[in-house]
Amino acid sequence: MAVVLISIKPKYVDLIMAGKKRYELRRGGSTVQAGDTLLLYSTSPEKAVVATCDVKRTLSDTPSRIRRTVNSGAGIGEKEYAQYFKGASRATAFELGRIKSLSVRPSLKDLKKLWGNPKVPRSYRFLSDKEVCTLKKWLNGGIPGTRQVLKRLRPQ
Repeated sequence: MAVVLISIKPKYVDLIMAGKKRYELRRGGSTVQAGDTLLLYSTSPEKAVVATCDVKRTLSDTPSRIRRTVNSGAGIGEKEYAQYFKGASRATAFELGRIKSLSVRPSLKDLKKLWGNPKVPRSYRFLSDKEVCTLKKWLNGGIPGTRQVLKRLRPQ
């Protein structure tokens, strides 16, 4: 099982945290699988990892078929959906499972200190075992409330 850093606009992170967005969408195919853990990186202005989330399943098909499957669970309207997938032949939807908000939220600045020059993805990227271990150690620095979160962050 892999740990994946995924960049998401703050308005969509808010919908995920509120339980109103049950699928995260991406253009193209994906190698993210059921059982993988997503680290939700909220983009500007927050620029921080704000939560972890299980992937229940990954769906990959044409944009129109994915839209019919995920329906309102994608958290975006028909017009916005069409704009996002314009010109794409494949669409991927990650069905989101259990979501855990982080009490300690590593910022982009923190990630730079931990990983040197981190590549915060435009979409997503798999973390190396070393990156996951370093993040676990940082989170486990005696800060209350992070032990539950650490169980969710496991190396590939």
